[in-house]
Amino acid sequence: MIKVEPMIRIAGVSKTFSVKDNKVEALKNVSLDIAKGDIYGIIGMSGAGKSTLVRCLNFLERPTEGTVYVEGQDLSTLDAKQLRQLRKHVAMIFQNFNLLMQRTVLDNVCFPMEIAGVDKKTAREKAREFLKVVELSDKEKAYPAQLSGGQKQRVAIARALAMNPTILLCDEATSALDPTTTKSILALLKDINEKYGITIVIITHSMEVVQEICTHVAIIDAGELAENGTVADVFASCKEAGISGGSEGGDYEEPPLHPHRIYEELFFRTCDCEHGSGMQGERQYSDGGYPGHRRNCNRSDDSAASGGKSDRRQDDCVSERKKSYSRGVEGLC
Repeated sequence: MIKVEPMIRIAGVSKTFSVKDNKVEALKNVSLDIAKGDIYGIIGMSGAGKSTLVRCLNFLERPTEGTVYVEGQDLSTLDAKQLRQLRKHVAMIFQNFNLLMQRTVLDNVCFPMEIAGVDKKTAREKAREFLKVVELSDKEKAYPAQLSGGQKQRVAIARALAMNPTILLCDEATSALDPTTTKSILALLKDINEKYGITIVIITHSMEVVQEICTHVAIIDAGELAENGTVADVFASCKEAGISGGSEGGDYEEPPLHPHRIYEELFFRTCDCEHGSGMQGERQYSDGGYPGHRRNCNRSDDSAASGGKSDRRQDDCVSERKKSYSRGVEGLC
């Protein structure tokens, strides 16, 4: 049997930042293989080290120890010029879009091609081709300030595709978007993966994003690789560890310990109740709540004066999230 070389191999990567007299270990001996054509999710809570890890994949951050191989090439052996050449094929999109506000949509997509020395006519033809892919052909003369958040991210995706990358790194690319727009962006990324065969690495704090699009997932906790594998396998191991989502009407128990506690907290990171969706609050436990539930959902709203309607809304919200969580695990096991 012929052994297939992974598209990306992370080999014992550690990253330490020095802050005055202190040292912060952002990554600790992380090793991971990402196959060609995968949509690979890297998930963890804020400060876990996932964004540092994705910046190490193209050596925007050089690891303190270990190295990264891209298509068999050891990035630690490349000089600055060679790294710039490699990064043309390892595109990246960000949470905050990073568009040039004084340029039109078309000119934003043309920008990396201008830097690469592509002639203007060819660059514009190619930019229009990718604006069609992201369904923004009618916005080519608009400026970023005239676009919605979802449209801005589509422009960023078109710009990333302009250099024909083999790898697309998405650093919290949907975190600033509402749930409906998030679904449309994820559907677009999945379509790009299938159409162009691009390997996609998605950094996220949302397990629901992983469920929606990813083939594989790695959980990062405090700089360490807690668990990795196919989405189905990781969900199944969480179920075997005893995560059942709780029983209806009972008090919600403290989540299990690492690594499965991470999974549960990530799943409940956002709230989809009637008070709003997508907003993250500080980690907290209400009387009948769960970690990460929105602060507004825990408010009393003078429930005594309103006949307890607010409490019932909160109980219904908690119950629905628990049942949704259980369905998510069982559906993939």
